[in-house]
Amino acid sequence: MINYSAIIKDSSPYFFYRIDGSVLFEVNRKYSFPGYIFTIKTPQRSDLFRFEIRRILSTKIKILWQDFEKTVSLEKEKNKYKLLVDGNVIYLNEKFKILGKYEASIIVNEKEIGFIREDNIFPYKKYIITFNIEDNINFYCLILFTIISTHFADGV
Repeated sequence: MINYSAIIKDSSPYFFYRIDGSVLFEVNRKYSFPGYIFTIKTPQRSDLFRFEIRRILSTKIKILWQDFEKTVSLEKEKNKYKLLVDGNVIYLNEKFKILGKYEASIIVNEKEIGFIREDNIFPYKKYIITFNIEDNINFYCLILFTIISTHFADGV
């Protein structure tokens, strides 16, 4: 099992960590009427990914820029966002538990490869992300969770 964690607060930045406690990436947000622009940066402060969330009548998420090894795209099917990466389809089967605890299964090509569970640490929210095996696709699963978590964890 490969573990990561995310510490998300209602302000910027928030961080994703490796199991050894080192920072995998940080997420910064800035207001841009009528929504926010989020930038994912490496610990060396290089930009990796930028996306925008706009809310007027409905929520729209748009990828603005990316610097990954593989090109990613985002599509929405019903109420579920999917990240498409090099022929792979990644999505989360989300479950909100009683008392607001978040849980989700991580699905790649219709196969469960891991899960996410919320572990509150006041005043922040902590999420433990566990993968069954170590694979390059795990990083892109974390990117999808970053995008999706802005709705319920960051208060955007």
